[in-house]
Amino acid sequence: MEGSDLEFAELHSSIDDMSKRFPELEREIGKVLRSLVESNDDWD
Repeated sequence: MEGSDLEFAELHSSIDDMSKRFPELEREIGKVLRSLVESNDDWD
């Protein structure tokens, strides 16, 4: 596993843990991530 893949896995795990404790926070994070992706749809 490359470094960035490992970092992403750790981040995903942390977000997953937080989302279980704070479901309302997960919804807010989801909104932010969607808006980021939509505003940067030219990412590779």
